[in-house]
Amino acid sequence: MVELQKKSDQSFNFEDNQNKLNQDFDTSICKYFFDSNIDSVIKDLSSKGIRKIGIAFSGGKDSVVLAIQSKYIATRYGIEVHLIHVHHGLYAEADEWVQRNLKFAERFGFLIHILYVNVPTDTNKGVEAAARQARYKAITDKCKELGIGHVFTGHHIDDQSETILIRLLRGTGILGIKGIPPKSEIYGIKFHRPWLNSTPTYNILELIGHESIKDPSNFDSKYARGAVRNMFDASIASHFPLWQKNVARFAQVCVEVDELTRDLAILDAESVGLTFNQKDDMGKEVASLDLQLFRSLPTRRQINLIRYIFKELNVLNPTHSKTTEIIRQLNGVHQMGTDRNLNILHENLVIKLCKGMVVFNKVKGN
Repeated sequence: MVELQKKSDQSFNFEDNQNKLNQDFDTSICKYFFDSNIDSVIKDLSSKGIRKIGIAFSGGKDSVVLAIQSKYIATRYGIEVHLIHVHHGLYAEADEWVQRNLKFAERFGFLIHILYVNVPTDTNKGVEAAARQARYKAITDKCKELGIGHVFTGHHIDDQSETILIRLLRGTGILGIKGIPPKSEIYGIKFHRPWLNSTPTYNILELIGHESIKDPSNFDSKYARGAVRNMFDASIASHFPLWQKNVARFAQVCVEVDELTRDLAILDAESVGLTFNQKDDMGKEVASLDLQLFRSLPTRRQINLIRYIFKELNVLNPTHSKTTEIIRQLNGVHQMGTDRNLNILHENLVIKLCKGMVVFNKVKGN
């Protein structure tokens, strides 16, 4: 693949212009600039001495409303707001979007950073995933350079419900159905999503007289998210007006179930003598448990415990069929665990038997 020459990143400071959020609009409009969810997060950050935040800024309607409300609120707490726009180069309109975002930043007195990335289109991950990874890496690198530790994104309840549906359609288990977290750390930077259980105040766009950017990929059915959006359009909402909230509530139930299964796994781990953070001869991380005690557990709890172990060792969980096969082999070997031929490999983890113990070793070089 021939990559385009990467353009130079640029930063612009329009703060010296004037704070038009307060000067150009009367109080009847400014009241829409306040959002309790954003205020709650910014207030907490302020109490911890945070003086800078970033906004992941595409120029679309979500990020525009987020930027306006965040700046209006952050100014009260003496916090500096930086807009961070990533130019992916995937659409011909991308250069035009940069110019429109610069005009927005100039009009409302923002600091703005334009970052250019090359997104590989021949990756097995798919363009969506590759673009997302490149975007997060560019944003976090810039934040570290600027001394920004916290970034806000415009994800809201529609994005949350779409994410959950996509994961369901892909066959994800309960662990993945949790959806988008309200806060996460990526490459050392904390990302906050204050709207996950609400909808942005879109009438702000009309009140300030701003036309936001419309990304064609949002409803492009060749991308998974676009296909889901087209499938669950307004006609679905007319039959199920609360579908987004219902899906989000289902995800919350999954979170609670996941927490319960983890609690159960911890109890079972103690009952089978599970230990972590030992070292083998190569200095690799291992875990071990008593085979006979493990066999005394019901099969469903054996499966749950194995998944817990893999997660604790930072190893990708196997499929249900692979997990079932691991359980079958562990239950089928000699009860004293003397079957030295047992050697189950998954990712960079190998499961063996040693003197009645099931041992989980990291493979050399991983």
